[in-house]
Amino acid sequence: MNLKAIDRNENADDLINEIKVQLVKNPLDKGLLIRECFLLWYILVEGINCESFDEESIEALLKTNYETYQMHYANDTDYNFIIGWALNVAFWYFGVGLDEEDGNKLLMNAYKNKRDNSLFQWAVRDELRLDKNNIEKLNNDIRSDFFRWYPYDSFIREYFLDLI
Repeated sequence: MNLKAIDRNENADDLINEIKVQLVKNPLDKGLLIRECFLLWYILVEGINCESFDEESIEALLKTNYETYQMHYANDTDYNFIIGWALNVAFWYFGVGLDEEDGNKLLMNAYKNKRDNSLFQWAVRDELRLDKNNIEKLNNDIRSDFFRWYPYDSFIREYFLDLI
């Protein structure tokens, strides 16, 4: 399944439930948690209706994910990136006390921790004041081997490749 299918409201419930079941077995699996964070955030941002989950319950799941991030992964560069991106785009889904600037800080921290990561550099391209040629090089690098830069989920890959 791809993001287009989720956008058409196909099986979003199944994806949420699949991740929840896997997290019962491995509650601190970073890859699953990153995937869950992105999926829940994406459903909220795109206004995708779920049969089994209303907006409030999806927000509650996202907040729980964020709490797990804070307790166990606050210093993890890859998790910082996805939380930073999500906050930068739509911080209000994460609760009180967070804003776009928190997202910008997390994105910059991810970049500073992995300066050679083309995706992280692309995410802060405006702050770095990169010129068009450098941005195009980053775009090509990300397109050619996305999972080298962020190996967590095909949905995340599809989302960012659509952006660049």
